[in-house]
Amino acid sequence: MREFNLKKFEKILEKCDFDYFKEKHLINVNLNNLKIEKRIMKIYHDLSSIKGIRFVGATKIMHILAPNFFMMWDTGIRKHYGFDTSPKSYLDFMKKMQELYKQGKFKKINKKFTIPRAIDMYNMSHC
Repeated sequence: MREFNLKKFEKILEKCDFDYFKEKHLINVNLNNLKIEKRIMKIYHDLSSIKGIRFVGATKIMHILAPNFFMMWDTGIRKHYGFDTSPKSYLDFMKKMQELYKQGKFKKINKKFTIPRAIDMYNMSHC
């Protein structure tokens, strides 16, 4: 944590457009919309570039700030689905989770959580 730059983190958070995603739900959004794709990849890129946050931490922060929209991942889940740590891979991961949900893959998820969190819990126990 000595290398964590709090000022940089605060500046990046100010630039991230989380308000745009707060009322959006993963299942209802067209993730192939270029405007949305760019916003997702930019936020992920900016947060994951910070030492002390990186790739797993970025998705957790994103989920906390827009819990109905952003998926979390960890190294095991990411590798299970065959993704790297790039912004494009994170976007593709979100698309994959949306697709699998719509196909009924996550039938046994706990409905008391947001859909992204419930899918994450499913993935943690199955990947």
